[in-house]
Amino acid sequence: MFKRLDPLIFVGKKFNLKSIGVDDYQVEIVGHRAGRIFKLARAERKFVWFWTITGPVCAEAGLISRGDCPSLIEARQLFRQNFDRWLNWASGLHESAGWHE
Repeated sequence: MFKRLDPLIFVGKKFNLKSIGVDDYQVEIVGHRAGRIFKLARAERKFVWFWTITGPVCAEAGLISRGDCPSLIEARQLFRQNFDRWLNWASGLHESAGWHE
């Protein structure tokens, strides 16, 4: 479902990782689903942590909304960095921003 939210509700708020399976997490912030981080097989015996921002509409902002890295810690950091880039952009709109739930 598409909706519009005031991006300022996310300023200074922490993410929560909600387990939805083995090595699979839904990322939530102030009760809204922001994305997902999960372990993914890339090759035989090689795994990466894939992160994807699915809540905020990033296409308008021209921001990176997904990627992969070797550790969960790094995936969380990259998710946060890119979410904060979106938040900075969206806050500058001075209006509500698009969000998928």
